[in-house]
Amino acid sequence: MQSFIAAPLNSLDIALLLFVIAVGLNIIFGVLNVINFNFAHGPSTCWAPTSPTRR
Repeated sequence: MQSFIAAPLNSLDIALLLFVIAVGLNIIFGVLNVINFNFAHGPSTCWAPTSPTRR
């Protein structure tokens, strides 16, 4: 009977650990822009304004 209780708790524990890792990586690489993933494509894909400057 204990294995029927322990198995879902163990799987929930592993799922929460994977969720925390995924959220952490999303924050580090997505929101904080720690690594610039546009370096291989040249300056045309960088986050730069494309409209002409106003005078």
